[in-house]
Amino acid sequence: PETSCKDGESSARDATDQLETPSIAKCFAGNLKRLRHERGWTQEKLATAAGLSVVFLQNLEAARRWVSPSTVADLACALEVPETEFFKDCEEEKSSSAK
Repeated sequence: PETSCKDGESSARDATDQLETPSIAKCFAGNLKRLRHERGWTQEKLATAAGLSVVFLQNLEAARRWVSPSTVADLACALEVPETEFFKDCEEEKSSSAK
């Protein structure tokens, strides 16, 4: 199903989902930060656009927190990218570390 952007929707997700998979979390974090920088956006601008707290976004970019599928959808919507863009090259990293 397609996801749509939610204007002004708040959620309790900031206080949930402890980090469980360090390598994929680091990959996600790097891609998130790269996408934000490519747009010249501050953390504050992205957090507002995605309906997240700045602290939660900072923790995502530092790979200290993990995300729910709805948070990935909100970030993708805000950055106008497919959700898969956050996991770009993550599988290759996983494959090479498994050798």
